[in-house]
Parts: sequence; C-alpha cells; structure tokens
Amino acid sequence: LAFPAHQPRHKVRGPGEHGQRGRHHKAYAAIVSGSSDWQGTSMTDSQDHRIIAMWSGPRNVSTALMYSFAQRQDCAVWDEPYYSAWLAKTGQNHPMRNAVLGAGPVAATDVAARVLERPTDAASVHYQKHMAHHMLPEFDLDSWFSHATHAFLIREPASVLASYTQKFEDVSLDLLGYPQLATLFD
Repeated sequence: LAFPAHQPRHKVRGPGEHGQRGRHHKAYAAIVSGSSDWQGTSMTDSQDHRIIAMWSGPRNVSTALMYSFAQRQDCAVWDEPYYSAWLAKTGQNHPMRNAVLGAGPVAATDVAARVLERPTDAASVHYQKHMAHHMLPEFDLDSWFSHATHAFLIREPASVLASYTQKFEDVSLDLLGYPQLATLFD
C-alpha cells in the first residue's frame, strides 16, 4: 500500500482541520469487532460496505491515522462526527468554534443518522474518527454502534497531557476522554 505525497483522494469530511505534527509518538490501537475475521457488519449488513469507528481522545495523533486512510481509493473518511453536537451541548470554547458549529450537525440524533449513511462517493470503507470525549451520556449510540467495527487509538497518557495543556487551560479526565473510552470499550 503506497501513500502518495499529494492531497487525499477523498475529501476529509467534518468540522475543523488539524495540522500534522510530523513527530513520532507512541500510540496503541486495539481492534474490537463482533467477529474475529474482521468482516464486521455495515449499515446494510452486507459485505460491500464497512464502517470503521476509530475511537480516540484529543492529542492522540488520530488525525495522522485518518489522513492515511483517506489515501485509500476504497475509503471515505469523516473527521469528528460529533464535534458540532458536543460544542453545541457543552458550550465549550474551542478554536474555530463558530466554524465548527456551522459545518456539522448540532443535534446528536442527526449525527447518528449520518453515521449510517453511505458516503456519496460510494467507497466500500467509511472510516470515522470519533473523539470519545464528544460522547455525552445523553447521546444515543444504539442506532448505529452495532453496525461498525470499532478500534481504539490510545496514546501514552503523559504525552497526551503534555500536548493538551499547551493548547487548553481547562483539563479533566472527561475532556481527555479516558472515562468515555473505557465505557465504549466495555
């Protein structure tokens, strides 16, 4: 599999663009699926389309992994589907807040419906970079959770904290997504 140096073949969908750092970071991924053969299920329960839900927290180099999936000809990606809904619900003051709120659905139910939609380019793989801290208790995942293959990208916590505190003053376990990752994994 080669990754050409040009722009991704498929537009990265979602609110907000994040820059790549170009540094090496320790990160660990675990793939969890209802089946050991990586077949998973899809929104249509057919083998011609697969949803990959990559769960991460902030400052986990998840954007770099998303860009690598975007290079695949058979893949469409969606960056942080629940970001707008989370910002609308929590009132958090994040960079580009107004642009993010204007770009994505602000109702979690609308996000859940779109997660199940086949991408317009009809790619056979739909990679979705989900941020665990965007998942509030009142956001219902039941309508789509079983239709995806789930993977978890977890960076060394000390590195996450060091990177996060350079950008944000307000820090908590919830904002770093660790409790939500544990709940999603269980």
